[in-house]
Amino acid sequence: MRVAREIVDTATEHMDLRVTQTLLLPIADHLVFAVERAEAGVAFDYPLRWEVTQLYPREVAVGRLGVDIVHRRLGVQLPPEEAIPLAMHLVNAQFSSRGLSPTIEMTRRITEVLQTVESSMGMRLDRDAMSTARFVTHLRYLFARMEDQQVLEDAPRRVLDAVVDAHPHAYRCAQEVRDVLQGGGDMLTEDEILYLTLHLARLTRAVDPPR
Repeated sequence: MRVAREIVDTATEHMDLRVTQTLLLPIADHLVFAVERAEAGVAFDYPLRWEVTQLYPREVAVGRLGVDIVHRRLGVQLPPEEAIPLAMHLVNAQFSSRGLSPTIEMTRRITEVLQTVESSMGMRLDRDAMSTARFVTHLRYLFARMEDQQVLEDAPRRVLDAVVDAHPHAYRCAQEVRDVLQGGGDMLTEDEILYLTLHLARLTRAVDPPR
């Protein structure tokens, strides 16, 4: 628990997180099994490692600090991959209150959204670029709104029409993204599609066309 608390305090320092039991207890619980696996020499593969590293770089950086804390405090060298589940707990603490399952699903669907954008817009996204990070942040908050059933609505129709006229390609891409997101059973309002269109238009302006 003390080590978990130090990791949470480190996350708070680097990410301005609010410390709650929903963050502290899952990390402590995870550390118990992670330490047991490390001491027994049991390897554990995290299939979303690449996606988590690309989508949540701040959280992964803190997760790596957490691995170092475990080594210093408990004398156990966890595999570097253990930064991934620690990062997922940090993401979950910001956007979900129902365990890691929604966060894992969000990660998979954000990855699918990025692939859809690349295919629809005919470009390659730089996963390390600030423009991509802003778009991913928008998607994370969108998922939080969908989970809380508080999606945006009531924007004037003329605003949507103006955005569609100004950014037709981005709007078509936003409709494809909508189909990906609604594959999980959630429904998006026209307002959410409007904001997706604006973010996609900004994203495509920041990316050079493929050569």
